[in-house]
Amino acid sequence: MPVKGTLYITGQKKPVADLTCSIFEFTDNHEQEDRFRINYEYVKRHQKVRIELIRETPLRLELEDGRRADVAVQWESTAPNGGQLGVFRVKGAFTR
Repeated sequence: MPVKGTLYITGQKKPVADLTCSIFEFTDNHEQEDRFRINYEYVKRHQKVRIELIRETPLRLELEDGRRADVAVQWESTAPNGGQLGVFRVKGAFTR
């Protein structure tokens, strides 16, 4: 079920983008700290930052249900409709 999220560069208060996110948990053969992936699609950009070009920069994702996570870009692409979509890898676990 999709959930809304807001993406930040760690340490900054201004958001990078609003996203629509779908969360997936992999339990077979995955380490406890590396089992969540988040498919995302941009809803609105707040900064002119292309996160796929700053892959090594720490990012923080805050979901509308109160969960937060440090994330890394696994891949990002342009959809046929012109929108941006991709996958985040969650570093560690979600917090509240």
